[in-house]
Amino acid sequence: MLTVEVASLLWGIAAMVLIWVGLERWQHSLARSRMERLGVGFAGVVELPSEMGLRVLVRSLGDGTEARWPQLGQRLRRGVEAAGVVGLPSVEELLGWKVLGLGLGFVAGLLMVAWLGWLALTFLVLFVGVGWLGVDVWLERRAVARRRAIEHALLTVMDLLALSLEAGMGLDRALRVICDRVESPLTQELRRVLAEVDLGIARRDAFEHLAERVPVEDIQMLTIAIIQSEELSASLVEAMRLQTRSLRIRRRQQAEAEAHRAPIKMMFPMVLFVLPALFIVIIAPVALQLARALART
Repeated sequence: MLTVEVASLLWGIAAMVLIWVGLERWQHSLARSRMERLGVGFAGVVELPSEMGLRVLVRSLGDGTEARWPQLGQRLRRGVEAAGVVGLPSVEELLGWKVLGLGLGFVAGLLMVAWLGWLALTFLVLFVGVGWLGVDVWLERRAVARRRAIEHALLTVMDLLALSLEAGMGLDRALRVICDRVESPLTQELRRVLAEVDLGIARRDAFEHLAERVPVEDIQMLTIAIIQSEELSASLVEAMRLQTRSLRIRRRQQAEAEAHRAPIKMMFPMVLFVLPALFIVIIAPVALQLARALART
């Protein structure tokens, strides 16, 4: 009985805290919407006191964890680079959220164990895993979506780059024009390359950094083509044409492969959903007539 009372008290406190934070966020959103309707910018509006305190707590947790285990911060920083998460939240804050999620998952698991007994150890492991790996799963999903967006925009950017180079533009000027005209994760990375070049980093090193940040095979091949054209003084226009042609061929091959795999992928929905309904429609009238005939005899 004591454990049930303690669990009920903790759940009540958590509910009160969530309601309080929700009311503050609601009031804050109302103020922001009123400022928007009045045409007043809200870039300088301070955050909620609860949000500021929570972020300070999370940041301190992340700083302490990274100071003790720097490899965790390095691995998370690579995930942030791949996901394209720029600015806030920072790596230290994300690491603090992982630690906070681990602690909350451990507490929730202990409450489940106290409520259901030792048979609920599975919930303890599950809650701890979800609390620790939640940020990693979020970053991985963003990284996958970002890679797909980069692959989708790559062909357009390469076509525009080839046309700009054929028109007589230099590589840097062509990249700046493309970044001004096209908005995509790929042009964001190209802007970063141009910023590194403006800071004095060699163009070769800037494009190598691009290939490290974006683990896409086509980006790496484009980087190699640009570096080789500079080192060998070869025509970059011809290299872009070859890269574009090979990319189109690979895209066509991938589309054909997906078309060949489509019947296999459709087999499971057909067997699980379509065929049972079809059998019911076809066999049900026959079964009813047979049952009536047997009942008469």
